[in-house]
Amino acid sequence: MNPTDWKRLPLPSPVLIEARGPDAVRYLNGQLTQDVRLLASCGKALPACVTDAKGRLQFRVYIHAAADGAIRVSCEHEGAKELFARLDRYLIADDATLEDISTAWTRFHVTGSEPPPLPESAYSISLNRIGIEGWDVWLP
Repeated sequence: MNPTDWKRLPLPSPVLIEARGPDAVRYLNGQLTQDVRLLASCGKALPACVTDAKGRLQFRVYIHAAADGAIRVSCEHEGAKELFARLDRYLIADDATLEDISTAWTRFHVTGSEPPPLPESAYSISLNRIGIEGWDVWLP
């Protein structure tokens, strides 16, 4: 199937932050409401929240594992600087790095139970975004 033939669900441009390093999973486990360790075995994007010190919601995010082992945090919120600053604030003694890669990727959603065929540089992540099976497709 040609990418131009897909039934696409338009999505806002996401904030996309990439975490890398030996302590990335441990660090994000302390910053997000989702068990980041689940990414290694589930092959899906998982919903999570970023809260402040009092537990008040700051950002709703999705997390997924990239093929190269990086963990990516995506958010439809327009505050890339605020989300990055919030996640980076407590990154002190952990062997991990964060990078805002929002401008390097674009995304749309495709419904269906099977992943769509993609060019080599793209990837898809299973995500039940609208109540039915589907895939977030990430293109560089």
